[in-house]
Amino acid sequence: MITAYVILIDMSNPSRGDFRSLSAEEKFDTRKIVVTLHKEGTTAEQLAADFGVRLATVLSWVARYALGSFDNLKDKHRSGRPRKLTDDQAQELVDIIREKTPDQMKFRFAFWTLNIVQQLVWQEFKVRLGTTTVWSLLRRLGLSCQRPKCRAYQQDADAVKEWKEKGYPQLAARAAAANALIVFADEAGMRSDYHVGTTWGKRGKTPIAKFTGQRFRLNMLAAISPEGRIYYRIHEGTANAALFCDFLQQIADAAGQRPVYVVLDQVSIHKATVVSEWLNRREGAEIELHFLPTYSPELNPAELVWSLVKGTVGKEFVKTKKALGARLLAAFEALRDAPKKVERFFLEADCIYTVA
Repeated sequence: MITAYVILIDMSNPSRGDFRSLSAEEKFDTRKIVVTLHKEGTTAEQLAADFGVRLATVLSWVARYALGSFDNLKDKHRSGRPRKLTDDQAQELVDIIREKTPDQMKFRFAFWTLNIVQQLVWQEFKVRLGTTTVWSLLRRLGLSCQRPKCRAYQQDADAVKEWKEKGYPQLAARAAAANALIVFADEAGMRSDYHVGTTWGKRGKTPIAKFTGQRFRLNMLAAISPEGRIYYRIHEGTANAALFCDFLQQIADAAGQRPVYVVLDQVSIHKATVVSEWLNRREGAEIELHFLPTYSPELNPAELVWSLVKGTVGKEFVKTKKALGARLLAAFEALRDAPKKVERFFLEADCIYTVA
């Protein structure tokens, strides 16, 4: 009977893993269940693991029950200073942090830091809180400090919504009807002084990793399809319209007789007259260019290729431009041999609309 009751609580309250998030009544019920299971023979260690609490916590509950009855397991009134913010004010604070940016609240910063939240509380409620109190308050309200996704303030939210809900679904439907290949394309560069990753060293002493002091760079074009295909080109110098046309032809050659619909951002080389003229006079299967909303790189799953390729090569020791090219080639070939990995780029939160 007790076991069934535990399962019932677990199913009805998925957040039970954090005991502190439970209501007073739920905490009391949980303590009674734990004590009862302990009396029936379940070890304190097992109960601590099952209920997501410390062993010392389980033992304290058992001891409190032994001194009296289940009533001893109820939360006791805690003395101390009353909270400076009312529940309504605390909820208003959460709503502001979740829905607005600091600059919208007249602060000249982009991130909600403890210091800025302190100022916000004073600005909105005329209440002064210490840094530690603000940290505890935000944690209690279900917030945590995270690395944000950055967006350009110039981005048009309506255009993004239109693309996700109408523009791309219509393009995907046309592609399916014409047996066309959809690819998302992008450009990036890789410098010899780009390094990522960590290394082990003596505690308290920052280790030194040696790389070449020479600076050189190679640029890349890449296009990926929801089917898991990847097309790429590594080149020296800045990409121009003529090189972009060559890359489009490379994709078209690989696609055979299938039309190719290329989705990409609105940089100048993509819209150059040279490109439009080349598209008009070329023969063979059709190539169409479709442009993402401006200032919206997160909508392009090809952007994720760079984090993987550069993240891989950035950990390696490269002395020359030739060696850099060889490392990039190996990284791209590894992706070509792993179509499932390419498909996963389209499943990222900002790109899931491409397969929905």
